[in-house]
Amino acid sequence: WTLGTTDICSNVIYENLEAHETGVYFNFGSATRFYENITIRGCEVNHTIVPISIRGGTSASGSGCKNIQVYNNKFSHMANGISIYAFNNSLYPIDRVLIEHNYISYINYYNSFQNLSQNVSGGNTDAEGIGLQNLQNSVIRFNHISHVSMPFEETPEPRGGGIVLWNYAGDSSVPNNNIISHNYIHDSETAITGLHSQQKTTLSYNNHIKFNIMKRISSIGMSVYAYGDTNSISNNVFEDFNVALSIRATANGSVQIKNNVFINPTSGYYCTSDNATITHDVDNNIFYGGGSSPFKSGVTATHPWTTGGNEHTLSAWQALTGTPDVNSLEEDPLLEDNYSPASTSPCLNAGVTPLSKF
Repeated sequence: WTLGTTDICSNVIYENLEAHETGVYFNFGSATRFYENITIRGCEVNHTIVPISIRGGTSASGSGCKNIQVYNNKFSHMANGISIYAFNNSLYPIDRVLIEHNYISYINYYNSFQNLSQNVSGGNTDAEGIGLQNLQNSVIRFNHISHVSMPFEETPEPRGGGIVLWNYAGDSSVPNNNIISHNYIHDSETAITGLHSQQKTTLSYNNHIKFNIMKRISSIGMSVYAYGDTNSISNNVFEDFNVALSIRATANGSVQIKNNVFINPTSGYYCTSDNATITHDVDNNIFYGGGSSPFKSGVTATHPWTTGGNEHTLSAWQALTGTPDVNSLEEDPLLEDNYSPASTSPCLNAGVTPLSKF
């Protein structure tokens, strides 16, 4: 579907579609048009650039995409997964999106389309299982995402994400009021990137990442740009990763990080550009297998997961101004194979009520 100068696309359902080397593409023909009430369900798409691409308008007389449901689909061997965006300098958010119960695997921007003649214009060229620009009032849950990567020989920083909420610095809209929960992301370069506004003047707020399992992550479990407030990361499990959380701190925002379990990092649990004072609300987490000094502060903001900084033991980390993780524990969480706590697990009764409940 490509919209013309007067069209509005609405009330469309794609279901039970099987496609190879092609996908479902909605693209505006004019910056004033938009899509709404779109449902994509029960489809299986593989070996393509992107299986689902929905691109809305950008001008003041247009609108963003809204009321989109993508569920019970299987997408594999692609350059990108589900992509919903409004392109550069968007005035409008992507609003009221539900993405659930999808299986998304083998996302690699370079390897996926080497032998394909198709081309999809615009969008983000990073490898993403689910990529959403300026998302608001939406839920992403119960998705299984694996093997998402962008080879390091092609890009100097990790750009392969399981779930990515993004925006451009010039966008007028930022991610607000979203829940990312109960997703299983594994064998990927990064797991979740979000809770941020690159616009830096309008804060991103009320985004909550919870009850996700992230396993075998080669770079960063979660990357957070803290131009935002009332955002939370809670009740997640991070297992077998390089760095669990990379936090780019600013004076304009903070994030609550509570009730998480961190297991077996290669480099550490946290990297933050905060130095002697930790500005985030970080507590009631459990750490296991992290080595002697797995907390890192004062790292370079450009690449906070690799450059500079000071390493700390848990006790030294707790002694910093802001008393991060003062009630957190460093011991085996004793999780069952399904990640529920065993009857003797220290996780039981060790958490607190997170910032937001649903």
